[in-house]
Amino acid sequence: MTHSPDPPVPHTDPPSEGGSSSEKRGDHHSNGETGHTITNGTTKTSGAVRKAIASSQEVSENREYMEAREFFTRYLSENVQTVKVLKEMDEIIREFKSCAPVMFVWKCIDGRVHGSKGKGYPIGTIQFGRTEGAKADIDAKNIRLWEIINASIADALQKTPDIPAVVISLGHYAKSDPHRSCAAHDCNDRKALATVEEQTRKLREEYYNPASIEPYSRDQVVFIHGMTNTDDMSETLIFEHGEKVDSGDIIEELGLSHPSDVFSKAFLDEPIHDPTTRKHVGPTLVRTMLEGTDAPMYQELRTALAMEAFLMRRISEIVNKNGRGAEEILNKKVFDHLHQKLKSTKDLPSSLIGPLLYQFVWNIAYALYQRERLHQMPEGEQKQHLDHAEDLVCYGEGFETLTRNKACLVKPGRGDELEALTTARKVLLHYSPLKELPMVHINVELTDKICSWDSYRLNILAKLRRMKDNVNKIFGEHVHLLCTYSYKDEKRFYPVIVNPKDARECVGQNVTASFTSDTHYSPENFSHTEFNYTQNIRQNGKAHS
Repeated sequence: MTHSPDPPVPHTDPPSEGGSSSEKRGDHHSNGETGHTITNGTTKTSGAVRKAIASSQEVSENREYMEAREFFTRYLSENVQTVKVLKEMDEIIREFKSCAPVMFVWKCIDGRVHGSKGKGYPIGTIQFGRTEGAKADIDAKNIRLWEIINASIADALQKTPDIPAVVISLGHYAKSDPHRSCAAHDCNDRKALATVEEQTRKLREEYYNPASIEPYSRDQVVFIHGMTNTDDMSETLIFEHGEKVDSGDIIEELGLSHPSDVFSKAFLDEPIHDPTTRKHVGPTLVRTMLEGTDAPMYQELRTALAMEAFLMRRISEIVNKNGRGAEEILNKKVFDHLHQKLKSTKDLPSSLIGPLLYQFVWNIAYALYQRERLHQMPEGEQKQHLDHAEDLVCYGEGFETLTRNKACLVKPGRGDELEALTTARKVLLHYSPLKELPMVHINVELTDKICSWDSYRLNILAKLRRMKDNVNKIFGEHVHLLCTYSYKDEKRFYPVIVNPKDARECVGQNVTASFTSDTHYSPENFSHTEFNYTQNIRQNGKAHS
């Protein structure tokens, strides 16, 4: 299955009621340093929100309401189709996870850095934190941050006891144009790097503190920081003692120009013989998987997942054999260069060398693919690819199925989520092709099935209500909302209505709509309504009755 292109963007005129579009979006001023217009995040009063709720009938007939509803319908349909492929590829993903470290990656809200595609990790195999400029409050009050990291460590001890958990803090920059760098750091790349470096230092102090009653070791968790170049998604990782591995530098040093340059000729000119992988990629030559702007390795989801698992396993095996057989898969120069750099990194557990070497092999090839793809894009398309072009803001967790630059993402763990939402709103209202139709998707991700009314109200309804209140404070009345929950091991969004009187919640489907008493909130009823919702979308491509 290929990654679905974004749905056609409906044409939207400025709002016809309640003042000009600039009044609805807030005040504008020019940022002298970047030359970009920045929107101040004005906050509507709770009275304005109540007014929006009270005018449900009027808003429901509004053209913007219908366009938002149609957008969310297509959006939910794409999610269901992607999740279907992930479910069918479950065996492959499990194989990948058996070789890979448990990883938590802290990134900016910027949609251009979204996802795990550039690292070569299947959807859902990395947990992400997303805040403006990758900023986080590293203090005892930010309980959610410590819970996420501690859960990652516990997961690694249970599932990959020989491989430590990895926590990476990543800033970002744009090499093509400094004005496209991180707005949360005023497009100052040094400031962005200094932020993730300082946060990583504080995390090491906290977890490796010898004065602690229960200090952690580097065999349990490793902290790394770095930067992503949003132009081509090449990554730089910087380790505890300052050692640096930079995909962009390696490309230049080794004179690489095409994704195929990373692999050996023998590997490129043969089909994959491994039975599990071949079941998904067929007899296609590896070289063919890397050719063109629609290269299957990067644009066809089944092929990507199968090759990620295959290469992670094979490269890890080669590293465990101290490089013997590397030429069967890789350009020996690339392998030797990366192997030497990682082996000489002080205090890096040896069990991480294989997975990290694989990660850089994939990232280098992916960056070369992106460069080739950019070179062939028309000027207008290239500009849209390099700059912000997010359609909506996603708030919560579980958004890994979204494509690059689809959404600004705000996740719990920042400490001050309102600050992250404010920055996301500014980006959306300045850059989005749908800026006249501001949309926010709020999702709560669960680890277990809902089994009762109490479980639903505490784990879904109460959390959605709190997050919706935060959105109200930042976006006010002029916003269209989608509220959902999902399961961590599934990634399918199930829509619910938090407040039936609020017309800003503009998706007609509510999986709990038929539940008229608290006794209806049973595991069986949830499974039944979730199944019906999924089948309805698969068969009809519709998210509402």
